[in-house]
Amino acid sequence: MTLNEIDTQVQDAFHQETAAVRRQGSSTRAVHGGVERHKAFHSLNTPIVQTATYTFRDTQDLVDFMKAKTWGDGEEREEYGRYGNPTVAAVERKLAALDGGDDAVLYASGMSPGTSGWLWTLPPGAHMLMTTDLSFFNFSR
Repeated sequence: MTLNEIDTQVQDAFHQETAAVRRQGSSTRAVHGGVERHKAFHSLNTPIVQTATYTFRDTQDLVDFMKAKTWGDGEEREEYGRYGNPTVAAVERKLAALDGGDDAVLYASGMSPGTSGWLWTLPPGAHMLMTTDLSFFNFSR
């Protein structure tokens, strides 16, 4: 089986699952939407992860992870709270299920919400120039 065939099967399965969730009623989606079957520590409810930092076995493990991530081959794991954590991922899945969407995005903090707002106002094909140290405190029109 080729990689394209595998990718097609995965995409088909994802879209079938998404379509099944959309057929559920809003109450069912509110309770069960976006919930993973296997939760950490065999908990009944989705656990709340209250950390921003995660460990690696050693420095080489971190270096290997960052190299793989650069090429899009990284394992699925948390690395730093700004880039998401299991609780954020659970809420994103829940919001997507409630809205009948394929995905949702939550922001940890910082410039992401503001930048997304600015980008949303741009028409297709437009460009935005920004400095590397742009913040709400030094932005002026």
